[in-house]
Amino acid sequence: DASTSIRHQCSREVFGYLTDSRFSLNMGKVSGVGFVTSGGIIELFKLFQKFKNSKPFVLIRSPDSTSYHVATIAINC
Repeated sequence: DASTSIRHQCSREVFGYLTDSRFSLNMGKVSGVGFVTSGGIIELFKLFQKFKNSKPFVLIRSPDSTSYHVATIAINC
């Protein structure tokens, strides 16, 4: 049921989560590792095909927060 699933727990659809994040001295910024659903990533890239000059990004937030932060996404297989 969509009304009780984690995927629709807030006003924005959830399609993944971070398992770890920290400041990387090597990269000079915060970096994280997580998991996303294959369906979610496909939908994300379909959306960004409309914006040819834009790199895909996601919104992240802490589970206990209502504030979102913009983050870029990279896929490592």
